[in-house]
Parts: sequence; C-alpha cells; structure tokens
Amino acid sequence: MSTTYQRIALTFSTPFAKHGGAQQEWDLLFSLSGTQILNQADAEATALDLASVPLSLATPNTYLLSWLYYPQGSTSNTLGGTFNPSDHVGTKTAYSSPGNTDATQLEVIALLKAPVGHSVKGRAKYLYKHCHDVLMSINNTGQIAPLNPMSTVLAKWNTGSGPNNVRPCSPSDGTIGNWSIANALYTRQMRRGVKKKA
Repeated sequence: MSTTYQRIALTFSTPFAKHGGAQQEWDLLFSLSGTQILNQADAEATALDLASVPLSLATPNTYLLSWLYYPQGSTSNTLGGTFNPSDHVGTKTAYSSPGNTDATQLEVIALLKAPVGHSVKGRAKYLYKHCHDVLMSINNTGQIAPLNPMSTVLAKWNTGSGPNNVRPCSPSDGTIGNWSIANALYTRQMRRGVKKKA
C-alpha cells in the first residue's frame, strides 16, 4: 500500500440476486490530497462524504459496512469505524428518474474516472473507481440510467470531502483530476459471498 498520501478505505456490502442472497463485500480505496486528518470525527465525516457518491448510484440493497483511515507515511490504519446495515444505505439519488430504470446484476459496474496527467510515453493516465449495484437505462441496454448533473453527483469527489475538503488524488504524485461517470456499463467478476443467515 502506498504511504505517500493519506488514505481512506471504504467497504460496502451488497447481496447477490442469486446464491441465496449471499452478501458480497467490495472496496474503494482513496489516496487523498490536502491537510492531514487528525481525529475520528473528521475521518468519519470524510469517509461518509466519499461514500456518498457510490451510495447515490446504488440501491438500498447496498450499505456502507466500514471505513479505515491510514495517515501519510503509515501502512497501518489509525482510525476506523463500522456501521449497521441500516445506517448508510444506497439512495439512487444520482439518477434523474430512478423509478424508470432496470436493476443490474451485482457484477455490473459503473466506471468512474479522473484524468491525472500523462505517462512518460505521453499516454493519458486516469484514476478509476468501480461502483456496484447500479441502475441501467431501460431504453439503452448496457448503459447507466440517466443521471443528474455530474457536478451534483460527483461534488464530494470534485470539490472536497470532509472538514478538510480533501480530494482523491493519484497515489504516485498527488495529481487531482475531475471525476466523470462513463455512459457504458462494465462487468467486474466477484467471488461468491457469504450466505445470508435466515
């Protein structure tokens, strides 16, 4: 794990539609720019702001399970927290008409990306995040459902999260890019989760 920048790791939980409703965990990891986070309250507020984007794309089947904070220069987390399944659930608020959409399988993802400069060979470099439990357009199979303005959906990643207004950055050089969401949906295979207890 890179230690050049402070980091937050988010873990979400979503049930498979099949396999007896087995719960599957999936993670998003962020290297963060800006002022170091020093206490539990600020770290949790930042984690919740970062989680607001994937939760706005997810259905209420998904919830934020936990978060961990790693300070700059450390490979061990110093702060963290866990939540109950009903504390921070998917809201579908990213979509302009959430009732007029189709659900997707858990392996279907929305691809979020931010440009962070160019490689030594001149190729564009991007940060990528994959969000699960998203909604598909009923008119355009294979595309994400129509979204509210990107400036609204991605505000916490593009303008700052938490009390220190930190932003996701490149783990190699700290470059910050403006995030967008691809129209096309992709797949990312997941392992079968733990079967839900009756």
